[in-house]
Amino acid sequence: MRFVPSTEETLLEELKIINSNVYYNRIVKGKPTLTIEDVAEECAEARQFGAERYLIETDDRFIGILELLMHNPKDGCTWLGLLMMKRDHQRQGLGYAALERFYDLLKARQVSNFRLGVVVQNEPAHLYWQRQGCIQVKTTMNNDGQEIVIYEKTL
Repeated sequence: MRFVPSTEETLLEELKIINSNVYYNRIVKGKPTLTIEDVAEECAEARQFGAERYLIETDDRFIGILELLMHNPKDGCTWLGLLMMKRDHQRQGLGYAALERFYDLLKARQVSNFRLGVVVQNEPAHLYWQRQGCIQVKTTMNNDGQEIVIYEKTL
């Protein structure tokens, strides 16, 4: 498994991954599918904030997306902005493997903890992150005006 930097050439692959997750899109984005323009805008916004965005590749296939913000200017913390696996690759342990690779990346950069935000209505995501040992820090509003729970994990 490896992390391949996101580029304009990988936007279509990202769109396929994102649109395989209709439930997430409805809750977080307010619509079941996104357009290539939506994904391009999301990637541009991530770059503007200094985030690193990667496609997760295994067996020569892109199976997920991971976004990392080393220093969030709002709180000074490292953030996992997105971890999304393609729908047909979920429940196979690949998300856990990607997280382990992510943890190794953070440890190599001498980062001992990170934060992530989950939209309040996304119950499956809350359960997932709690199983990963993430602790709820607070609730707040995200940039889209949605209430989110901020979790933190110590490595």
